[in-house]
Amino acid sequence: MIVARVAKKFKFDGAHFLPHYPGKCKDMHGHTWYLEIEVRGPVKEKGPYQGMVVDFSEMRKWVEPELNAYDHKVLNDVLLNPTAENIAAYMYKSIVDWNCNKYLGEGVDLISVTVWESPDSFAKVTAEDQDFVSVMPVLRVLEEDEAPPDYPKVDEGLNMEAEREAHFNV
Repeated sequence: MIVARVAKKFKFDGAHFLPHYPGKCKDMHGHTWYLEIEVRGPVKEKGPYQGMVVDFSEMRKWVEPELNAYDHKVLNDVLLNPTAENIAAYMYKSIVDWNCNKYLGEGVDLISVTVWESPDSFAKVTAEDQDFVSVMPVLRVLEEDEAPPDYPKVDEGLNMEAEREAHFNV
């Protein structure tokens, strides 16, 4: 049996600001982001997908619903601190939670999620980082009724609406 790695790259546009960062990225700015998903699995020996680990169009069906949460959005509305590292970690955890074998076939494992912020800057979370990802704190912005009891209330933490107004000088 042949085992291979395959990857698919996705594009989305989104704005963000890094509220804790002391440099210019603390201000609202945008990127054309690229998300790369790499999986490993057996090359199918028969059937309509013979010679493939996975059909790339199936990967698209699997990832695009999550990307819709990011595309043409202010990423701070989705994640608390939308750095490339946090986006990669959150996407990795989301994909693991979706159970990739259900969508991609038995024996297909997620190897890495890479988020490209620019042509020469990326963050990658790999299967080796899985322990980190499984215990990482909540990264996404939660509705009040979703928040665990020890999660900071909106007025105790960063007020995203006030931050956005300050950045847009509204």
